[in-house]
Amino acid sequence: MTNLVQNLEQCWYISPPWGQQIPPLLVSLLERVYVKSAKAFDYCTGVEWSEHGWKYEIFVCNTNITALGSELIGTGSLQPNTKEKPVFRLGELVEFRFHGDDPPVRIVQGIQLINDSWFYSVEWMSPSISEKGDEIFTSRDSIARVTDYDLERVIMTVYTSYYRGEIRGEAISISLYPPKNWKGKHLPLFAPTPELLKWWKASAQDAEAEKDYERRFREILHSRQQLIDLWVRKQQQVSADITLCCFEKSGDFCPMAYRPCGRWSGDRCQSFGVGKLD
Repeated sequence: MTNLVQNLEQCWYISPPWGQQIPPLLVSLLERVYVKSAKAFDYCTGVEWSEHGWKYEIFVCNTNITALGSELIGTGSLQPNTKEKPVFRLGELVEFRFHGDDPPVRIVQGIQLINDSWFYSVEWMSPSISEKGDEIFTSRDSIARVTDYDLERVIMTVYTSYYRGEIRGEAISISLYPPKNWKGKHLPLFAPTPELLKWWKASAQDAEAEKDYERRFREILHSRQQLIDLWVRKQQQVSADITLCCFEKSGDFCPMAYRPCGRWSGDRCQSFGVGKLD
């Protein structure tokens, strides 16, 4: 029963309150906006998710006003600010240092600039469930505003596997041609060219051919290095785990793809975690 409750709490904390896709902001942090109710201009100093959508904080006329996007008119002009940007972004998964006995992972649901310091809104308390289990009770005090010292970035892990193997997170095909009826993403960045694959099929396919094939494949990958670096940097900004899939298990020769964290391991993946499932 204890494990079931912990699993429910974990699912609650990492489930985005806005659904699958995070809604775009109508005005940006530190953007100069017109507040209709106050009939005045000032800058947006905070944003936080609510049951009605994003609510914005504007310090206007020496008063901190909270308003929905429909009550504001953005100007597109940002406040000149020499401060560093927020450490975390809206919707990012983070670990809450003071989670107690609860699961540590939370979602950043708001960002505020208070006294020249960035604060982040996270849920620190899970809801209560009725004895019958048919009702959920939440509290307005379940959201805490904490500093970046109280949070740690969740590092994603890139796993490698084969199509019929274990999958963690999102499955991404990296072979030149994915299996029939494949409905997931296809990333040909680590795949050989059709010409190289044709050469392999016409070769003796022995140990010497494998060695020659790997040499040719590495030359192709070297020509794509800038694109690979861009892909790595993009993955470093994502918290969700992914599994790169090919046809063969790790350790087996696979002419259809180069698994960056599999057979020919490279250190470029180490910056955001690597694991093998096969």
